[in-house]
Amino acid sequence: MVTLVNRVKQNITSTGTGLNVTLGTAVAGYQTLSDAGVALSEQVHYVIEDGDAWEYGIGTLFFTSTNFYRAQQKSSDGTSRIDLSGSAVMFVSPLAEDISNSYIEKTANYTAKAGEKILANTSGGAWTLTLPSSAVGGTRIVVADHDDWSTNNLTVARNGNNIEGDAEDMILDIGGALVEFVWDGAQWQIYTQIGAAGGNVVSEGDSPTFAGLTVDTDTLYVDAANNRVGIGTTSPATALDVDGVVTATSYNGDGSALTGISGTPTGTVIYHAANTAPTGFVKANGASLNTSTYADLFAVIGYTFGGSGSSFNVPDLRGEFMRGWDDSRGVDSGRVFGSFQSDDFGSHSHTAYGGFSTTWFSVYARSGSWGSERYIDTDSYQTASTGSADTRPRNIALLACIKT
Repeated sequence: MVTLVNRVKQNITSTGTGLNVTLGTAVAGYQTLSDAGVALSEQVHYVIEDGDAWEYGIGTLFFTSTNFYRAQQKSSDGTSRIDLSGSAVMFVSPLAEDISNSYIEKTANYTAKAGEKILANTSGGAWTLTLPSSAVGGTRIVVADHDDWSTNNLTVARNGNNIEGDAEDMILDIGGALVEFVWDGAQWQIYTQIGAAGGNVVSEGDSPTFAGLTVDTDTLYVDAANNRVGIGTTSPATALDVDGVVTATSYNGDGSALTGISGTPTGTVIYHAANTAPTGFVKANGASLNTSTYADLFAVIGYTFGGSGSSFNVPDLRGEFMRGWDDSRGVDSGRVFGSFQSDDFGSHSHTAYGGFSTTWFSVYARSGSWGSERYIDTDSYQTASTGSADTRPRNIALLACIKT
């Protein structure tokens, strides 16, 4: 943007058509650029008059307060710098583009002029706005959406010059957007404002690459070279690396493709009401797994359930009941973690009685009479068997799985 100042008018002692001129003293009743507070490298819109010759453009103070760089836009010689006589006068004057707020509406292909504000109406279909092929530093062109660029895009043709470093035309596809193009002396720089309508993006043609795009380093970092995004970190190690706590009020999706969810620790055993393991789990069927492919699970259970070298086994829970590890309590003493225990029941006894059998003997008692006696059969007897092959409570068969 140019700087507007009041009452600046200086003599020019230089001659010829050179870019740099030497500013002299202020004309009586006026002040110099330096007196008006214009700093080095600041730009102003100037007018130079030398007899009947004139030119206007954008001027800049370089190195010293009297070394003036003139980038003419128009002159009495067309677009060339005028030939100074040594008696010229330079003064600061706002140009029409500095004070005009009027937009011109365009509905079809058009080549923009320096300083124009264009209301680009694409309601009748997409079309192309072409930027000037040449411009001087500070030239500005403003383009605003009239209808809806998100429906019918507006293409901005670069006309041989780069736009923000890219040799590509630009496609404007946000409804309600305003884009300002400013020539920096070498290429077009862009500045945007987005209206309430929102939209997709303001994107450049084809597929431009932005390597190492940073939006507030502590918040969002894009590592385009490795296709990674970091939130809270500038060194993302995965496709999306978040250094912090993620809070969400809802999640739209079934989560079937998600892995590494901290809510289900690796090694957790579940029972699943289907005959195939859910995503992120494998069957707890004693299978042998590769230590590299299932590195997270191997790090948790190791060779506890078998295996060696590059293979390890998951526990085989098919047809088994699980029991809490004693862990020095003394209820199931001597058990090794992860060990198998066959079926058994507590020690007990049953009482069985033999039947009574009567045998009569003829005996002669001392009393002189015959009597009778009977004896008890002391043989052992076995109870009849009943039940199944194992001891069990009522149950339902489900699929045992382990988190990988």
